[in-house]
Amino acid sequence: MPQAAGPPSVASGAGPTGSHSSHRWPGSLDPEFVRQAQSLEAERGAQGQLLLTLANLLSVHAFPQGTHRRAEVLLFGKDGKKPLWRQELRLAADSSASYVIEPAAAPAGSRVELRYYPVPEVWPDSFYRLESRVIH
Repeated sequence: MPQAAGPPSVASGAGPTGSHSSHRWPGSLDPEFVRQAQSLEAERGAQGQLLLTLANLLSVHAFPQGTHRRAEVLLFGKDGKKPLWRQELRLAADSSASYVIEPAAAPAGSRVELRYYPVPEVWPDSFYRLESRVIH
């Protein structure tokens, strides 16, 4: 529980300019918080294929957490309209997944995007773009 500016807790005795332990749980509705839970690496292999590695940096929770949240990685062409490739993502705590996409399916100028859907059953088209990279 990080310290937050504001009125001190009664127990701290810190006086009127003190702080208190924050009871805010940003969790899955805070895109910056969720961004810290994962990593995306994208590079070209020796044969021109696209190598993607996604990692869950949380040592205790799955990514995405729970069965009601979704995450997916998508590959868009230069026009950025329709995905050329997509993969639903669910990683156990402290794990990773790797994907190899052949050069013909991942032309230069493609864009890889990691999306997180915090409340898909209520807002199926509402997502956080956690990472986005152009691939050369």
